[in-house]
Amino acid sequence: MSLPCFTTLCNMLQTNYGLQPTLNISIEESVAMFLRICGHNEVQRDVGLRFGRNQETVQRKFREVLTATELLACDYIRTPTRQELYRIPERLQVDRRYWPYFSGFVEAMDGTHKYYLVDSGYPNKQEFLAPYRSSRNRVVRYHMSQFYSGPPPRNKHELFNQCHASLRSVIERTFGVWKKKWRIISDFPRYNVHIQKRVVMATVGLHNFIRISNFSDADFADVMTETNINNGDFEHDVCDMDATELADGEYMTQIRDNIANMLWGNQNNR
Repeated sequence: MSLPCFTTLCNMLQTNYGLQPTLNISIEESVAMFLRICGHNEVQRDVGLRFGRNQETVQRKFREVLTATELLACDYIRTPTRQELYRIPERLQVDRRYWPYFSGFVEAMDGTHKYYLVDSGYPNKQEFLAPYRSSRNRVVRYHMSQFYSGPPPRNKHELFNQCHASLRSVIERTFGVWKKKWRIISDFPRYNVHIQKRVVMATVGLHNFIRISNFSDADFADVMTETNINNGDFEHDVCDMDATELADGEYMTQIRDNIANMLWGNQNNR
């Protein structure tokens, strides 16, 4: 976290969210200890040694800052309205790699073809548009790393998967930078479930605070400039799905095939 961002955060936590200094410990020191624990996943004993404080003090300050950052998160995390969910971003409409082929994942003109882009861990069923999978007789690439290191898409199925994975990589990058910046997320066992849930909310709030405030951040810059994104989803065998899911998937299979045909036809006409 940059110094301007850190300074602004400390001022906000004190002014707006009730974090107070004590006679011997400033706001800045309390926040710094909290960030060492959450950002570097340091154990509280090591943080105490680093700051010259006993473990009880570190634990108390951790909980105080956690409470304040939870309140901050309430202001920086909100559920989008229905209108916002259906609003089509301008940058998507002008990107001919995706538009109008994937218009339905935001809002279709007839109001029926709305769906989420999901990885292959989900069934291709109504409202969930999954990629094409490999079979015993056919290999279909999906991960972006496979396209970066190999030949371009060889057929309509791989072209669809490449575009699908590219759109999903926005979400992958978001989670990637969150987990990279707040390393405590990857190793929670020493905290009980109640604290874990609170830390998740607090760090998401801090993530949004940094983005919304437009402070420069090395972790954000590193992840957002990475191009070799490997969407590490997992594969399920078709036999794991019940008959209802397969029948329900016929509708989305038709939508997926239509998109794939349009993408492939457009590429061949260039």
